[in-house]
Amino acid sequence: MESKLLELHFAQLSKAWNKTRNNPYIGVKLKVYVNDFLSELYNKLEDDIISSNYGGDIQLYKQIMDFFFDNIDFIDSSTANAIPFELIYSLECVLKDWLDNFDTYIIVTSLRKDMHCYSINIASKERYFDIIKSKYNLETNYRLIQINLPQYLSRDYLSNVVLYHEIGHFIDINYKISESVIYSGLISGDKYFPHFSRIDKGKLTEIHRNYVMEYFADIFAAQYIGTTSGKYLKYIDLEASDNYSESHPSTNVRVEMVNDFLSGNSEFVSTLKNVIKRISKRDISIRYSQIKVNDLEKLIPIEASTESELHAIYTKGWEAFLEKREEIVEYNNIEFDLTSNKLYLIINSLIEKSIGNYIVNKQWQM
Repeated sequence: MESKLLELHFAQLSKAWNKTRNNPYIGVKLKVYVNDFLSELYNKLEDDIISSNYGGDIQLYKQIMDFFFDNIDFIDSSTANAIPFELIYSLECVLKDWLDNFDTYIIVTSLRKDMHCYSINIASKERYFDIIKSKYNLETNYRLIQINLPQYLSRDYLSNVVLYHEIGHFIDINYKISESVIYSGLISGDKYFPHFSRIDKGKLTEIHRNYVMEYFADIFAAQYIGTTSGKYLKYIDLEASDNYSESHPSTNVRVEMVNDFLSGNSEFVSTLKNVIKRISKRDISIRYSQIKVNDLEKLIPIEASTESELHAIYTKGWEAFLEKREEIVEYNNIEFDLTSNKLYLIINSLIEKSIGNYIVNKQWQM
């Protein structure tokens, strides 16, 4: 019975793999991961399953195929026509700032039919790689970082600034920053940590860790995109922006935390920055430029020359959409009604072209 179900599992895997293996994946690293690692793993599984050479290791083969299905789910949406390379490139620049081995990581995307699904998963569960190496002497240096985002907003450069926050969660996990803050006894009864009545001490520690994780990711994102993520978050949570839960601080307090970071007015933020410096050997600091040009208002792509200017393109896009409609109409002698719908499409297109031009220029300089 179990052997037949294992064969059914492989038949399901084979169908999914045949559908996704030849997708036009973004980036050289992902293509290598798919062609050299996953393809070889599939071939070895196929040889064993077809020849019934799995003996009593049904559980082992099931784990490997579950891992393979996870990989398919992670990479299926990471194609040239599904997610803009410009967005992935921006996030890769962030990884380069914070990881010495950033080249070993591949950002992949999973598009979900949920408008609020922004999240991150770590696909790199080392025990599976260890199992595969032990079984087949097959390994790869690459590891996947899965970003979940709404399918309908995959090419929305305004809302997708929240992905900087999600990358912050990955950096937090990588360095164990929130855990270090909690277990260093740095949390006090301060405005960022509301009192929870009738909760045991162990649960309170967990809640505080959850809060530090969100605060760190918010501050981490603000390094690159200022207050823009908070604007979008506050709108999403419009009806409950003062509410907090065991997993998340209130949106209003999170926005206040970011403002305190940007203005340097918080003792807790200063303490958090010191912990981050000690653990990561890197500084939390403003990493986007104050671009002075008004190119977007003139409907011209911004000519960014540095990574700090690259990240600032997103902040300028938000500024143009929220505050510059009249200037856009005036600069360009627009005689028709420039609706929000049209402005939204124009700004997204200009952001994409600005980042795309930056990437092309960098490649020419190499």
